[in-house]
Amino acid sequence: MMSPSFTLFPKLPPELRIQIWEHALPVIGPALCRHREGLWHPREIQPGDEDYSQELPNVCVDFRPELMIQILVDHLPLILVNHEAHLVALKWAREHGIRRSPQGNDDTFLRPFNPQHDIIYVEINQITDFDKACQNQCFTDNLVPDGGSIRLTERTTERVAISEMAFRRDDVEPRILSLINRAHDVFVIVGEQPDFEGLWEVDSSRGRSVIWNRKKMCFEMGKGEFITDEGLYKIIEENKKSLSEDLRYFVDLKITPAFAVRK
Repeated sequence: MMSPSFTLFPKLPPELRIQIWEHALPVIGPALCRHREGLWHPREIQPGDEDYSQELPNVCVDFRPELMIQILVDHLPLILVNHEAHLVALKWAREHGIRRSPQGNDDTFLRPFNPQHDIIYVEINQITDFDKACQNQCFTDNLVPDGGSIRLTERTTERVAISEMAFRRDDVEPRILSLINRAHDVFVIVGEQPDFEGLWEVDSSRGRSVIWNRKKMCFEMGKGEFITDEGLYKIIEENKKSLSEDLRYFVDLKITPAFAVRK
């Protein structure tokens, strides 16, 4: 028995067909990627450069995870349907910086890590190394002496995830929130933790956020559900004085309980 098909589809106006193909493309969610070495790239600021300074250290560090991390994109079977669908899929891929995997099948694609969209997952035993990664890279490259000063550029870690266990640990809290290199979003992963086999994304659509209000120097509760017990929120309440000291220079910070989802 032949599979059903929409035989009138080719007779639709081209604009409508293209719109239908575009709706069939995958949605790129915020990928969860494990922290690793090599995400920070130090460079010397030379005299004559716009940000050269007579007073500040002239070694800066850029957060460049896109040079190290390539993320698997959901399969693109659309690219194999017909010529029209193929062109729509390729145009979409180019617009998102997506390319074919050198080792994959015809419908397997990769994209570079996007610091404004994707999330670095820091395991418990990586927290100290993550905090010192940019300084250590400068020391490794002999750009500054041990204990020397560096400058962080605007290219810093914006979105970080840690496990609920790490968040609750007495030897980590509350300093962990100031160890994340100016991150604006901290996702506390509850329940199953990622094993990084295949593609993992973060679902933060339900968890109630706790938001740092720099002007008021306090935390405010956002909207959403308590997807874990309220003890997670009490940690912030009980340590808010120490947290305020650590976070006084943050422009903004949002802490959100979330789920890790295997795609």
